[in-house]
Amino acid sequence: MVASIVEAGFELLQGEGPGALSTNRIAERAGVSIGSLYQYFADKEAVLVAVYERMMREEFERAKTWIHVLGRLELRELIRVVVLRTVERHRRHLEFNGDFYRRHPEFFSFGEWDAERSGTGVDHTVWWFRTLFEARPDELRVPSVEHAAFLVARGLSSVMEAAIRFQPELLADEAFVDEVVGLLTRYIVPD
Repeated sequence: MVASIVEAGFELLQGEGPGALSTNRIAERAGVSIGSLYQYFADKEAVLVAVYERMMREEFERAKTWIHVLGRLELRELIRVVVLRTVERHRRHLEFNGDFYRRHPEFFSFGEWDAERSGTGVDHTVWWFRTLFEARPDELRVPSVEHAAFLVARGLSSVMEAAIRFQPELLADEAFVDEVVGLLTRYIVPD
């Protein structure tokens, strides 16, 4: 029943947008009574959280497969691809339900999301960058792979969160994306 409620919420958001989302519409779409919906979800916001949880879990699983592809790229190109995919992911979430997304940008950082849900407290985004950087220590400008992984992962996350909160239009600006790539590559890649 929970899965059908979450799926109904997803379908309504995707098909009709956030304005169509109400607990009555979700229950109707899921084929359950409103009382049954409230047994599992306190309100519409709780359904939204579950919808985004599902989306983030699916995206996180897909992103884990990137490491094999990215590991073969030159370091500058690796940074560019990561930034582009990150920006695309955030744009998709903003388009899906911008109001909810802007209220909870920390929910959409892979590192924070995974650390919280895995129960380990480990930021797997930092781990992911560390793994990529450890495979190419001679290509790095900085001496500490650990520091580089932390600063690149958390720096990218912070820039995205600030853009979402204060200037979401930047995510559609190619020059902005180029500047983020430049910021990270100037730090990590030797001249």
